[in-house]
Amino acid sequence: MGTTLSLSAGVLSWIVAGWGGSGGVVGLAALLVGALLLDGAVPVSLVMSQRELFSAHPNERARLNGLFMAAFFVGGATGASVGVWAIESFGWHGATIAGASGPLLALTLHLTFLALQVPSRSKGVRK
Repeated sequence: MGTTLSLSAGVLSWIVAGWGGSGGVVGLAALLVGALLLDGAVPVSLVMSQRELFSAHPNERARLNGLFMAAFFVGGATGASVGVWAIESFGWHGATIAGASGPLLALTLHLTFLALQVPSRSKGVRK
């Protein structure tokens, strides 16, 4: 549930930030709200992902955390590069679409994997 909410908040933050291109007080307020939403969504998503990873492999925490943080860094660097390209090529709205596409892709994959999970049977209960 936390992952779904944090990824949804990430998408919503970019939608709200899209209004920032309008300028003025409305644009400034949209940028502020979008930034606050994104600033809350990213660490919650990070912690929820680490919780899932560490609970699946508790004896490999150090190694998995190193790999996880390296992948997190590469994802952030890639997103920053795409954002620079998008704002230069398509302006502010292109940058917000590019920004929203990352959490939207992650949310889509997350919901797909949730839908495909087979419910676990209770131990000791037979039919």
